[in-house]
Amino acid sequence: MDKQLSDFYNGKRVLITGNTGFKGSWLSLVLFHFGAKIVGYSQKENIHNTFSKDTIEHTGLIQEYGEITNKFLLEKIIEEYQPEVIFHLAAQPLVSKSYKIPFETMNTNAFGTLTLLEILRSYDKNCSLIFVTSDNCYDLREKKEEYTEEDLLGGYDPYSLSKAFQEQLFKLYYENYFRKKDNIRCCSLRSGNLIGGGDFAISRIIPDLVSDLNHNKDIILRNPNAVRPWMFVLDTIHAYLLASITISNSKEFSGQSFNIGPQKKDLKTVNELVNLFIKYYTSSEQSKIIHQNQPQFEESNYIFLSTKKIREILKWQEKYTITESVEETAKWYTEYYKDKKHIVNYTLTFIETYFKK
Repeated sequence: MDKQLSDFYNGKRVLITGNTGFKGSWLSLVLFHFGAKIVGYSQKENIHNTFSKDTIEHTGLIQEYGEITNKFLLEKIIEEYQPEVIFHLAAQPLVSKSYKIPFETMNTNAFGTLTLLEILRSYDKNCSLIFVTSDNCYDLREKKEEYTEEDLLGGYDPYSLSKAFQEQLFKLYYENYFRKKDNIRCCSLRSGNLIGGGDFAISRIIPDLVSDLNHNKDIILRNPNAVRPWMFVLDTIHAYLLASITISNSKEFSGQSFNIGPQKKDLKTVNELVNLFIKYYTSSEQSKIIHQNQPQFEESNYIFLSTKKIREILKWQEKYTITESVEETAKWYTEYYKDKKHIVNYTLTFIETYFKK
């Protein structure tokens, strides 16, 4: 598998939108590991931590800054660097924040996507587009046992609706434009809740938990019994890489959507995840877990994604169980707060180990 990825990505021109975020930083390091020529495009004000900054410096990627909705600038960058693969990650990624800034969320997630798709509509070079969304694109009010790629899209909060809108725009452009031209191949990937080192977003479970533990604060769980399809960040990025190879090699799978998620045996409640993380991260017993049982906004209590399609077509499978994922995440944050200057080298060593597993 390591050879397949290096053979494909070595020397490949790759554009990552949203490269300074949690997933974008990991993806940048993985592509650097495989020898890709990387261009990153993101908002400058989104670089909040040492990990993102040092990733840019260490990989030597070409960093461009701007709004994802800036068609003139983004089109200029695509024409200049002529990417052979585009990973579209740029997004406002938080449900809680979307309630406070609904316009900005819809503008970035939906109209940012529309901007990129419209540019590619007239792009005449060969390019594969990996279009990253989320399990929140589904109408989660249906309370299904598992969500398949054919299920109804929808959303009852600004973030979820923006993700559904992204998927609809992707399908619209594929059916009416990209299907007819062989040079643009694309697919969307809908991932579950990602965990891994390098996530510093406020109001996400692991970053909030790390902050509380580091400051000996009580841990408030607003929905402790909620079940989520927790997924290790590298397992998810592995799926992105395989998707790009698959659609580049075969037009048959262009226009498809794929769920990424764990097997049912690896599902955990919020409370179970938190206790598992504490086990590996700290021996301190000063922080107490408090069950609030009062969600700040409407959210589903159970989400499970069917991953039969991605396992059969892309031959993808996760390398880490939920327990291993949590343990490696805890180790990463321990290393980060021990010596931030060496965290990129630590991460690259782990990436090398991961792809040899």
